[in-house]
Amino acid sequence: MLQLVLERSTLKHGLRTTHRQLKSDDVPAFPFGIAPTTYGIHEGGLPARMLDEASRKFAFDPQPAGLLGMSMGGSVAMHATALPDAPWKALVIISSFDSFPRVIEGQASRYLGTTLGPLWADSSDAIYHWKSGLTIADIQPHRHASSLRLPTLVAHGSSDRVISPTCGRRLFDALPATTPMKWIEVPVGDHDNVLITAYPIYAGIAGWMLQHVGGK
Repeated sequence: MLQLVLERSTLKHGLRTTHRQLKSDDVPAFPFGIAPTTYGIHEGGLPARMLDEASRKFAFDPQPAGLLGMSMGGSVAMHATALPDAPWKALVIISSFDSFPRVIEGQASRYLGTTLGPLWADSSDAIYHWKSGLTIADIQPHRHASSLRLPTLVAHGSSDRVISPTCGRRLFDALPATTPMKWIEVPVGDHDNVLITAYPIYAGIAGWMLQHVGGK
């Protein structure tokens, strides 16, 4: 999932967030779609193109803008913010990963065990390479994180069974020490409910975007 967060409106008696156009996009999932995603390697320019298209179609100022990516969208967002002249003022990554091989190996071992799991992971890599021309090992968002200067919030559920919280934490730890950043671990949050637990995750996201996108 990808979302573009666009602007803040300041009112005389308070503050409100105005999404004059909020657009999200999904791409086919790994690994068996007709045109498998490359997790940002080839799709990294899509968010900026979406923003440009929406701003022209609906006649609004595309700046300032922030980018939010969840799960595989987090990898796309990380690639998107690393592009030259990327238009983003802030980034939020939710339930994503530092290295895709870790995710595949973890899932394979979880469902098939430590003996059959690696064999399944290897076969998946071969199929992915056949369909996309890339290997699973090519998908390494942490490489982009290591040079990122954009204010970045990384959130992950503590009970995520799809992408381990350690993958999200490794992505966060890859950020340069000089980059404005924040880590949020959502208690008992799993991959499919991290946004709907009792933890006020939306308040954290909104606060980050208001601080780094709003009014700039």
